[in-house]
Amino acid sequence: MWWVFLLGATAASAPAVPPSRTVNGVRYGKQEILSGQWFTNFENSRFAECDDAACDWLTQREQAAITCTDGECDKLDREARRLTHNTGPTAPEGSFGIRFVGRRGLVRHKSRFLGDGERDVLIERLLEIRQVDR
Repeated sequence: MWWVFLLGATAASAPAVPPSRTVNGVRYGKQEILSGQWFTNFENSRFAECDDAACDWLTQREQAAITCTDGECDKLDREARRLTHNTGPTAPEGSFGIRFVGRRGLVRHKSRFLGDGERDVLIERLLEIRQVDR
């Protein structure tokens, strides 16, 4: 019976995941697992072609600007370089299938520069990346 108390105490001490989060002035919704295509080159880095069941937030022609927390963009870059065998100073280029724990931006916005998305996505933990042939 003591294990019931221990289990309850452990669950109570686990950090709660906030239902929404604001990063760099952008408000994001609940945390979820998202997957889709990440495209990157020397000037752009965009999330597109969402593969999730609830992808109505990102239409076929839309792209989302990516923001990361806790070094996840560095991890994304490192893994893309590894997959493309890019050891040089230039940014990795290509399309990658990614799956991550993250959040969707709650508000659509006008593109801020050429190639910018009208949506935002927050990557909190990269789960998987693979190179996609185009």
